[in-house]
Amino acid sequence: MCRRLIEDGVLLDSEVQYLKRWLQENPRIASRFPGQQIAARLQRIFADGAITEDERIELLSLLRKAARDSTPRPASTAPPVEWTFDASLPEVEFMNRHFCLAGQFYCGSFRWCKHQVEKRGGDAQPELNPSTDYLVIGAVGGPDPADMRKAGQFRERLRIIPEAHWLRFLT
Repeated sequence: MCRRLIEDGVLLDSEVQYLKRWLQENPRIASRFPGQQIAARLQRIFADGAITEDERIELLSLLRKAARDSTPRPASTAPPVEWTFDASLPEVEFMNRHFCLAGQFYCGSFRWCKHQVEKRGGDAQPELNPSTDYLVIGAVGGPDPADMRKAGQFRERLRIIPEAHWLRFLT
């Protein structure tokens, strides 16, 4: 589905509306990762009744990643990177915790993700620092490998978790 919508490199309003309807008609896909996050993103896009150009560009980028499209594009939209996480992922606590939101997320923009952390009493930044408790890796594209090496310096207290795990604790 994603490949058909992105093949011409343009997302029309009618295509975005079709995708929203298609996900509603296919709950099995819309209830699993990343379909669930794409559906949630579409809900936010349609919440104000209009599709902005920024939302359209961001959605096109997201669909390219979901389809693992190999069309050449700027380095900032490189295909997803697979990361290895601990077998036992931790409980995620937000109150008075510091989060580094790294990479690109299916569920929303950095601003949206940061807001989710802050409204639960935490703090979110785009860069690691010694006070970071959780490094959340976006499923669309992870952080720069240099950032992961930096994470090794803080590994004793740092919990590295994938976007899908972090999302479970937002409800």
